[in-house]
Amino acid sequence: TVTGDFAPYEKGEVWDMIAGAGGTVGKNVTKKTTLLVIGEWNSVTSKEKRARELKEKGQEIMLWTFDEFLAALGKSRRPDLEDVKGTSAPF
Repeated sequence: TVTGDFAPYEKGEVWDMIAGAGGTVGKNVTKKTTLLVIGEWNSVTSKEKRARELKEKGQEIMLWTFDEFLAALGKSRRPDLEDVKGTSAPF
């Protein structure tokens, strides 16, 4: 399951990465959830709160930042527009 913002990626792209790695994507955190990928957000999301509650009750659920998730896939984060403004990056 994913929560938060993954800019410059869309959530659908993140879901595709999970599926491409052999995972099954869930839209909600449940007792079947084994991994929550947490994107940037100004506060703790309800999905993250639920995952932490389940973890405290003994469920084996990993909480990864988006960068940890990308690293596990052997990928690096692509730059967003603000990162390449004023450079000679091709578009």
